[in-house]
Amino acid sequence: MRGKGHLLVVACLVGFYISKRFEGWLIISGVWLILLTYWTQTKRLPILGCISLIGVTLFFFQYYRYPMDDLELTDGDQLTITGKIINIESESAQYRSFWLRTHSDKVKVVDFSNHPPDTFNVGATCQIVGTVERFEEATNPGQFNYSHYLENQGISYQLYADSHQPIQCEGNDAIGSITMLRKRILEKIDLSLKNDTMAIWMKSLVLGERSAIEDTYLQLFQRWHLTHLLSISGLHVCLLIGLLYGLCNRLIGITKETTYFILLVLLSFYPLLAGGSPSVWRACIVGILNLLSWLFHRRIQPIDFLSISFILLLLLQPAWMYHIGFQFSFIITFSLLLSAKILSMIKGKIVKAIFITILSMVVILPLQIHYFYVFNPMSLLINTIVSWYFAVFFIPSMFITFISIFVFPFLLPLFTFFITIVHDLFLNILLFADQYLYKPLIIGEFPSIYMVAFYVSFYYFLNQFEKQNFKKVLSSLLSIILIIASLLVRPYLNPYGKVTMLDIGQADALVIQLPHKKGVILYDVGGSFTSDFSSSSDRLYQQVIKPYLFYEGISKIDAIIISHEDHDHLGSLAYLIEDFTVGHLITSQYLQFPKELKDKLDRDQIEHQIIRPRQAFDIAGQAFVSLGPTRDWLDRNDNSLVLYTKFADTDWLLTGDISEKVEIDLIHQYPSLEIDILSVAHHGSATSSGLLFLEGLNVKTALISAGRNNRFQHPHDDVIERLFDLGVKIYRTDHHGAVQFIYHEKQSSGTFLPFLP
Repeated sequence: MRGKGHLLVVACLVGFYISKRFEGWLIISGVWLILLTYWTQTKRLPILGCISLIGVTLFFFQYYRYPMDDLELTDGDQLTITGKIINIESESAQYRSFWLRTHSDKVKVVDFSNHPPDTFNVGATCQIVGTVERFEEATNPGQFNYSHYLENQGISYQLYADSHQPIQCEGNDAIGSITMLRKRILEKIDLSLKNDTMAIWMKSLVLGERSAIEDTYLQLFQRWHLTHLLSISGLHVCLLIGLLYGLCNRLIGITKETTYFILLVLLSFYPLLAGGSPSVWRACIVGILNLLSWLFHRRIQPIDFLSISFILLLLLQPAWMYHIGFQFSFIITFSLLLSAKILSMIKGKIVKAIFITILSMVVILPLQIHYFYVFNPMSLLINTIVSWYFAVFFIPSMFITFISIFVFPFLLPLFTFFITIVHDLFLNILLFADQYLYKPLIIGEFPSIYMVAFYVSFYYFLNQFEKQNFKKVLSSLLSIILIIASLLVRPYLNPYGKVTMLDIGQADALVIQLPHKKGVILYDVGGSFTSDFSSSSDRLYQQVIKPYLFYEGISKIDAIIISHEDHDHLGSLAYLIEDFTVGHLITSQYLQFPKELKDKLDRDQIEHQIIRPRQAFDIAGQAFVSLGPTRDWLDRNDNSLVLYTKFADTDWLLTGDISEKVEIDLIHQYPSLEIDILSVAHHGSATSSGLLFLEGLNVKTALISAGRNNRFQHPHDDVIERLFDLGVKIYRTDHHGAVQFIYHEKQSSGTFLPFLP
């Protein structure tokens, strides 16, 4: 099966897909069997090859059905476990988290006690006493599911180490020894380079340690889809091989065969020195296979090398199938190898480099959108320029400087001075481009059917390009553009509207999406504080609100309505204004913004509309009526902006944090008011949702936003009991996660869909 190694990869993927019972797995398995039968009958594949591929499919089908440990553990259980450290997630003077492999499973350990720096090393065997805590699942659409991620790594629970019990660790292994060597090399870089900036970049590009890179630059590279340049990959390994080959064979005069052996030894443990990411493992394994083929004069197709590395890595680390870096690295490399004939047709290094950059970005576009919901078209241009800068100048400079630390230390001041000047200029240019050229398309969810259509069209495009049938090349290119365009147009053709009560803990955020994307309205945008409650934090915004808006393909918000000025109702406002186009802001006449936020609103020139009592207003065709505050209650909770509106002929009342006395006032002011759906005030506090109010409104459904195990014990048992006695259907975020009301523009009712069952 020489030259057909990619079929082994396909067999592996089909086995994985079937084992997980993903959507359409029966169709996938049927198509795979039909293709194998067809290839065998047409002599494109020998019978032995067909049997081998079926065997690989069945192997990986069984391989990915590994059972999760089914221990009967609950939160709060006390355990004593013994195991070997296999991965250190994060570490500081007073906090660390790491993965421990026991005799039966893998556990995440969290420790807040003080220990000497070298207590926890990969390979050490530790005995730990702690308390079990299950991982919280994602409770909102678009939210990263950390629990699911860890389950895919084979980890089902975490253990909080008891700070009163000493953690005993001892021993080491080969991997641990290399990890310790890596630490010493990192320390050597810090000591040798007085320029902290150069040390940070060198540690990232040579040893895969990018934790010290400033968040500003990490986010900058993420926005422009450039993070692959910060991860050690084939480019880095090829440059390293070239530099060491030149140093050993040309400069020192070592024979070619001896140089190959030196490179083989280096590539065997370099992945561990470089942090052990899938991309560096792939590059090093392919490099090793290439060196072996040169040594033994065996000509093997590059596609076979890559396929072998794919299978080997999954045999060693099956969880890497879910790793984004693993997926991106292999799909880009496979696409480049399968496009070898096209690349040979292209004349000129610059044109070829541009084609490679565009091909690499386009081939991962569906996955990019699937994971992050956003695409920046200008990144095609910026990626080409920046990739050239890194490949031609910056990465070689970092490797040369790194080697100089050990070989020519007297040259370090000259190298770092020159490189710093050039790189600072580059970063400033990139920041300038980010300020004026960053115009992302927030596309939202990328459905499977679109992904299949995209890759079929993309394969057809490359196939016809190779045949130089440029009319069909153009038609396939247009079909790719139409697929992306249809994703952008799709919301405008959708006759369904959606009202979502997000689960953001002990805070409120209601997102209203009108049919055909006529408008997007937010009622309250609660935020979070830092752990010591000293300042505002963007945690809730970054983890829930922003991902949800991106998931829904929302880039423009017609209006943000703030009920009152408590942080759990407006804490994410500043971040939203920074990232989204906001039409205008709506509040009552009594709301007073904090000074810092008020200054920001003024600087950004956000239109502010003040709503008076009994005032009707319209946002993108959605009518609202202000029912309160009818006067100044001299309390910011009671001065909440209370709104009445309708969705699909159902009457809604949004109440903020009003108390029972305001509820009674509303009943007196509007005696004939009846409500189908009530957004329960103040997270279900006992100070609200009085019996007279609930009976007077004749509520059918109640929505309660409350944090799990919150210190206020919201919602209060009395409130729940009143609602239950009145036969009100209750949806609460602490039980159901995000709750969505889906309605059709031409129907008189809608459906509630809780995110959690």
